[in-house]
Amino acid sequence: MPNQPHSNSNVSNEIAFENFFEVWLVRQQYYLDQLLPFLSSQSNREKELQTLVGQVLAHYQHYYEAKSRSASENVFLIFSPPWFSTFERSFLWIAGFKPGLAFRIVDRSVGGPLWMEIVRRMERPVVDGQIATITNEVEQVVQSLSERLRGLVINADFLRTATARELVDILSPLQAARFLIAFAQLQLKIRAWGLQRDAERRVR
Repeated sequence: MPNQPHSNSNVSNEIAFENFFEVWLVRQQYYLDQLLPFLSSQSNREKELQTLVGQVLAHYQHYYEAKSRSASENVFLIFSPPWFSTFERSFLWIAGFKPGLAFRIVDRSVGGPLWMEIVRRMERPVVDGQIATITNEVEQVVQSLSERLRGLVINADFLRTATARELVDILSPLQAARFLIAFAQLQLKIRAWGLQRDAERRVR
């Protein structure tokens, strides 16, 4: 019985973040719908698009801030989030997407000669080195497990957001829109397919 309050707190934290995440996804779909018309627009709306790209980045930042607060309550929940489908969880690297995924999405959504310039300016080996360093930290976590894991999540999320922001800074507003559209579409498709697969398993 002494553990009951802590257990209730964990459940409350889980429900709170799950509710936040569902609302966040609705907003993500809204931003995706706002970005898509710019791909076929012939008018000069660069300023408007630049503002929208900034709003999308702020939307992701909001997610990571909420996630950080949730991790401070129960970091173990973040590493195996019940609000994700089984399929979504298979993509996780330290409680989120692997930063290198952003490079692959830019390659497919933007491509062209710009890609080599991005690789040169971003110094991808540095990013890969940071990934290796953080991965090694995971293996070295022995003492103060919860605190160390929270630190890992914060560092990994910082690397994720810094990678995306630096890419967006290099890209033109239209190219940044293509990148963000591709990223959102991938995330939403993975979620839809994952939820469908989990539902089918429950029916069997």
